[in-house]
Amino acid sequence: MKWTALGHVAELRVDWDKSGTATLWPHDPTGQSREAPQAAQAHMTLGDAEVGHADFGATWYNCSTTSTYILQPTQLTFSGYLGQTAQLNWDASYQLTEGAQDQIQAGLDLSTQGTNPTSHRSLKLTLNGQLTRGANCFSQSFQPQSGSFTLTSRAGSESMVFQLQVTRVQWNPDGRPIRVDLNGYVDHNDRRAVSFSGYLDEGDLNRTNPCPGENVILTFRDGTVTLRAWLQNQGACRP
Repeated sequence: MKWTALGHVAELRVDWDKSGTATLWPHDPTGQSREAPQAAQAHMTLGDAEVGHADFGATWYNCSTTSTYILQPTQLTFSGYLGQTAQLNWDASYQLTEGAQDQIQAGLDLSTQGTNPTSHRSLKLTLNGQLTRGANCFSQSFQPQSGSFTLTSRAGSESMVFQLQVTRVQWNPDGRPIRVDLNGYVDHNDRRAVSFSGYLDEGDLNRTNPCPGENVILTFRDGTVTLRAWLQNQGACRP
């Protein structure tokens, strides 16, 4: 694809089957087959200069009952950059691992080069639990039992890290969560701003409590307080 931009010819080329890696024809839940790449690559130029590049990879689920692929990935990767003097870089990933305990992992990294200041953002998510597939091999549900989430942000000399660890999730027979055990922290400029630990009960999770968090303790440098009391103090909810 070609077009004119800033007085130059811009061109975008996409290699659907990078390095000769053949595409597949997985089918969707209706049985319709769709062409899908296993490896693809894109290049973008402006005049004689490359201003963008991306790589994509995918692994599609192979349904053993029908010996065919389905349009549901078990692994995805997507990385690249856009820009010339100032650049935006990205690296995204997804992976599903099935076993005695199933696991979903996802991540996203964003960063800049040639900007003032430079910046970086990173998100990482891990969920451990039970994946249920139907007779057609497509996933029907995922019931998490534990997991973690980490957000990292840095711009110039400013930095922040938020981490949440869920160590256990309890469910009632109708599939609603009734307790979540958790802990975590927030760091600002490499110093601990607050840490927290405790659990959310059924009232917190099902929003029947007007102000949640009586069983979660926040620890600041100058003392401790419950999440409920802190939210009340911030005007986020009423007693």
